[in-house]
Amino acid sequence: LDCDDSDANTYPQADETNDGKDNQCSGDPGYGVADELSGDTGFHDPGDKSAYCWDPQDSATEYEVKRSDSPGMTSPCHGTTTTQTCWFDVAEPLPGNAYFYLTRSTSPFGGSWGYDSEKLERTSVCP
Repeated sequence: LDCDDSDANTYPQADETNDGKDNQCSGDPGYGVADELSGDTGFHDPGDKSAYCWDPQDSATEYEVKRSDSPGMTSPCHGTTTTQTCWFDVAEPLPGNAYFYLTRSTSPFGGSWGYDSEKLERTSVCP
């Protein structure tokens, strides 16, 4: 049930590999964008509430993380570039507010920021 016989990394429900190509097949979540992160992101370490982490992407060697107080990532952002799979963000939102995070691979290929709430690929984030 392969959708690209010429590429062993492209098959139904494949995780993205940082190879500059879309590794999913038509109908799969993530189909249509290249090198978006697969897996889970978030604050999962109860012992360190500053550790925002994500699952590593095969072949990726660097990541970019952005934080905004706008869910659409339309307000100014803070962020970092790292070779690790966690960003230790010690900032805290004002009471009654929240922060929103996006992560993508940047090396060797620049990955996608994924889809927005309207299922359109995010072509840029943070003014």
